Amino acid sequence: MTVQRIGCTNCGRTVYARGAARIVEAARTLDGEELVAEYLAKVSLAREADIAMVLDEYARLGVLRVPQQLNQLRGRLMEFKVGDSRLPFYETRDAGHALMVARITHGFTKRSQRTPRRQIDRGIWVISQDEQPAISQGEQPAISEGEQPATGEDEQA
Repeated sequence: MTVQRIGCTNCGRTVYARGAARIVEAARTLDGEELVAEYLAKVSLAREADIAMVLDEYARLGVLRVPQQLNQLRGRLMEFKVGDSRLPFYETRDAGHALMVARITHGFTKRSQRTPRRQIDRGIWVISQDEQPAISQGEQPAISEGEQPATGEDEQA
């Protein structure tokens, strides 16, 4: 068993598990990078199978039968624990998804007793990036009725 990777039809992110309780997908930085994909590409097939089982269980049930596999890090940032692999994530609900969505910020291999502060900070940073509305290149924000687009010239009255 490997971690499934399908595109979300609502937001375009990579979906790793979909169940009755949750959708588990990748969080994105403003430049569209999904950092968790880089980590998953490096893990062994055996570890990937273990991760797939945990993500699938969380998507189906919304909880894990082994509560020690889920850990609160800081604020909204939590983590899936699979052996020495850690997958920080946060949960969100938006209009594009019918279910609660768990978005994985990145992955890392834990080598010490405590979670490194820079890994927690990285997860918080990815959340802040992921929650900002994306404006693709060439696309301008919508202009409300009655507003004039900025021309870069100062108007003299």
